Amino acid sequence: MVGKRNVTTFRKLWKIISRDNCTYYTDDWSVYSEVIPRHQHVVGKQHTLSIESNNSNTRHRTQNCKNDQKNKGSFKI
Repeated sequence: MVGKRNVTTFRKLWKIISRDNCTYYTDDWSVYSEVIPRHQHVVGKQHTLSIESNNSNTRHRTQNCKNDQKNKGSFKI
């Protein structure tokens, strides 16, 4: 989703990603509370720490793979 960081853009994204049987864990950006139904929305870092850690590890490993591919492609004997 490309757009400004505002409620209009998030509403468009929400139409695409929302599921009735899910709980959404977010930070306290006010737009989330305006769009996500209260019964599906949990605000706070205590629940997102492991997710953010996993994302960080994934980015790190993906970057390493990308660097390996660059190195292999430029290696000459």
